[in-house]
Amino acid sequence: RGRHHFLTAFLHEFLGVSREIAEQDACKMEHVLSDETLHKMKLLPNAEKKGGGPVIALITGGVKSGKSGRALELARRSFAGPRYFLATAEPLDDEMRRRIARHREERGDAFITIEEKLDIDKAIAGMGPAVVDCIPLWVNNLLHYQREADFTAILDAFIGHMNRDCIVVTNETGLGNIPFDAAIRRYNILLAEANRKIAAAADRVELMVSGIPLKVK
Repeated sequence: RGRHHFLTAFLHEFLGVSREIAEQDACKMEHVLSDETLHKMKLLPNAEKKGGGPVIALITGGVKSGKSGRALELARRSFAGPRYFLATAEPLDDEMRRRIARHREERGDAFITIEEKLDIDKAIAGMGPAVVDCIPLWVNNLLHYQREADFTAILDAFIGHMNRDCIVVTNETGLGNIPFDAAIRRYNILLAEANRKIAAAADRVELMVSGIPLKVK
């Protein structure tokens, strides 16, 4: 349904094809276009805005800057139900278990929670409108479980599946000193790469500063 709606609007409003022909062509195209091609079409300037298709947003910022709250606020305001929440956190200690429980309470029954610490590309493929929280913990999990070799494949597939309303939460790591520890430097490099790729694919990017959202894109 989402593919057909976007393609019809893209052909009619963006390219100027008649509504009748746009509907007919969209019926054919939605079954043969790859996710990659559809994603590239959405990256064309104003394609999403004119086509009325889904919106992809990236919320970044420092630790405890209000990123998760902002993502939930946007999702509640913009997404019709059912809404999904893809959680990458793993409850490895008591503090993390308390944090996860608190976040679940904040979401209430407004979201269907799906937990996936590694294969986020497969998890998001079957979802409707979703908040993904968060990319930093996903990168941490890949390194912890020695899955770094899968980083690029999972990330690219994840971005390819963001063909519906999706808000992604991440951390901005490029504002501090270069760490002395090699493992932390590697983590920062991977997270920065993920942030750049998702930001490039997003229609909207916000930087949270002390609880205040600043428009970046």
